[in-house]
Amino acid sequence: MANKNKDVEPKQRAWPIPPAYVALISVCLFCAITFYALGTFRPTKHQVAGVDPVAYYSWVRSIMFDFDLDFTNEFQRFDPRTEGEGAELTVRGAETPIGRVGNMFAMGAGLLWMPFLLVARLFAESSDGFGPTYYAAISIANFVYGCAGLFLMFGALRRWFSEGVAAGAAIAAWACSPVLYYTFAQYSMSHACSFFAVALFFYLWARWRGSDDWWRWGIIGLAVGLAAIVRWQNITLALVVAVDVLARRDVKHWPKAVASAAGAAANVGCL
Repeated sequence: MANKNKDVEPKQRAWPIPPAYVALISVCLFCAITFYALGTFRPTKHQVAGVDPVAYYSWVRSIMFDFDLDFTNEFQRFDPRTEGEGAELTVRGAETPIGRVGNMFAMGAGLLWMPFLLVARLFAESSDGFGPTYYAAISIANFVYGCAGLFLMFGALRRWFSEGVAAGAAIAAWACSPVLYYTFAQYSMSHACSFFAVALFFYLWARWRGSDDWWRWGIIGLAVGLAAIVRWQNITLALVVAVDVLARRDVKHWPKAVASAAGAAANVGCL
C-alpha cells in the first residue's frame, strides 16, 4: 500500500519564543555583558553617593529599617561633607511640620526598589540597610526595570505596528536614549524606574483606551500616579488621557477621564 503521507511535507517547527522577544532579550543581555566588560555595570561595587541617589535611597531605607520618615541619619551617613548634625546637607528639604528633616525628592523609585531590598536583606552582611548587598540590589532593580520598560514599550507599539517594526522601534529608542546610561552606568538614579512607569502607562493606555470599563481607566490613572511619584514631571502624562478622552467630544466618554483622575489622585494622595 502506498504511503499516503509521502507527499506531505513535514511541518516546520515553530519558534518556542517569537523572534521579536528573542531580539529584545538578546539586546538586554548584550548590553548587560557589554557594560559589565567595560566596568560600568558592576552591582557588587555599587555605591550610593551624590545628591539625587542619597535622597532616593533614603526614602526606602528609612521606611524599611527605621519605620519612619526622618532622614537625618541617612543624610548624615551618606554625605561625607557633614559631621554631627545633618542640617546643612544639600539633599535636605524643608523641615516638616513636626520638626523632622524633609526630603524634596520623589519617593517612587525607592518603593520600586523595595522588593529587591527585601531579598537583599536575606543575604546582607548587616540588617540596617547600609552596605554593598543593599546597594547591589538597587543596580539589579534598575536593570530589571529598564529591561521591563523596553518590553512594555514594545507591547504598546505592537498595538499599531507589526512585531518586527515594534521591536525595532523600541530597541532603537531604548538604545539611543539616556535610559541605557541610567540602567547600566548611573544606577542609583530614578530614571530607569521612571522609564518603566511611563512605559507601563503607555502599555495600559494603548491596550485599554477603547474600553468602556471604568475600572480599566482607573488602573490607567494609577499608572499615571505611579509615574508621578517616581519623577514629579511625569504627572504631565495625565494630559495624554485628557486629550484622548475629551477630544472624542461625546460626554459618555467623560467618566473615563474622571476614573483615571481618581486613580492618579488615589495613588499620589495615599503616599
